[in-house]
Amino acid sequence: MLTIISHMMEKLVAQNEWLAKSLEPFYGLRAPIISIAKYLERIYKYTKCSPACFVVGYAYIGRLAHKHIHYLVVSLNVHRVLVTSAHYTNEFYARVAGVSNRDLNKMELELLFLLEGLQLLRVILFTI
Repeated sequence: MLTIISHMMEKLVAQNEWLAKSLEPFYGLRAPIISIAKYLERIYKYTKCSPACFVVGYAYIGRLAHKHIHYLVVSLNVHRVLVTSAHYTNEFYARVAGVSNRDLNKMELELLFLLEGLQLLRVILFTI
């Protein structure tokens, strides 16, 4: 299952790489050295997250791509989008993924906003 998801994500990144617009909150300073497949294996190994967790994460990414066609998954954000879309305890998950807990919390919240799951909360948070 992880191999299939990593292959689909690699194809998506290859398609989008040439375009400039990206998911800015998820944008890394440079593309990670670790491959998508190894990254997913690492997350699976240390979190014991079920394969269903990764399928749901991939579904979130598909939904994001469908709703926001101008936001593209590219090499500078694919790892961060993946770690945000599959859910586990953020503090532990952030350590495994190599991002700060604060960044993971921000990215997770942004993903939910982008998926329109928290539009009302966004209005409340940004009008106070």
